[in-house]
Amino acid sequence: MDSNRIKKSQYVFDAIIEDIKIKKIKSGDLLPTEAELSKKYNVGRGSIREANQSLEMMGIVKRQAGIGTIVNYFSMDTIFNPGNLQFDLDYENLSQLLDFRKIFEEIIIIMLLEKISEEDLKDLKEIVDLERFYYERNNLEKFSEYDFLFHRKLAYSTNNIAVINIHNIIFPFLKYIMRETVTVAKRLDETLTDHEEILEGIQSKDIKKVKEAISRHILHVKDFLKQSLK
Repeated sequence: MDSNRIKKSQYVFDAIIEDIKIKKIKSGDLLPTEAELSKKYNVGRGSIREANQSLEMMGIVKRQAGIGTIVNYFSMDTIFNPGNLQFDLDYENLSQLLDFRKIFEEIIIIMLLEKISEEDLKDLKEIVDLERFYYERNNLEKFSEYDFLFHRKLAYSTNNIAVINIHNIIFPFLKYIMRETVTVAKRLDETLTDHEEILEGIQSKDIKKVKEAISRHILHVKDFLKQSLK
């Protein structure tokens, strides 16, 4: 499977999930045909098929012969917590999750430095530029959105299905942390600086610099989280 197709199928998958999240697509609805989705998202039918297979594997849709692909009746946890992780969202548990995230992102960086494409580097830079754009305009909600997209892009740029799946399992908790910490506006410049230094380290293939930036970033996030949960 080529990396280009992975990106296109993931794009379709994310778009359908977002439509479910905002209730544009509801449980029991029939998804458009492969041909219709291919036209809508301007991708090949192979990418549509792969996106639908991923949705089916997660139990979000089911295919019925002679009818089509139907959206299952599900709880939001099926989508946003596919690993069915359960623990209290207190500082101690979220802090432990951040400890895991540090190790996980260091592994991601090691994989990235071997194979990251110019296109992925360009996308990461664009995300960081947009973070600065929204930070300077004090749009904390959009800043939080691109904060998450930065870390997701790191995981997806590995083109490694295991890394992507682990990232998606911890997705709801990372989103929760980012939603909470974005309220500490006076410290967001540290998040932005951390991301810029991570990007610079990736561009120069300086793994020591990236690891130091990640470690500092996790410490900052823990500090933000402690303040926001007081």
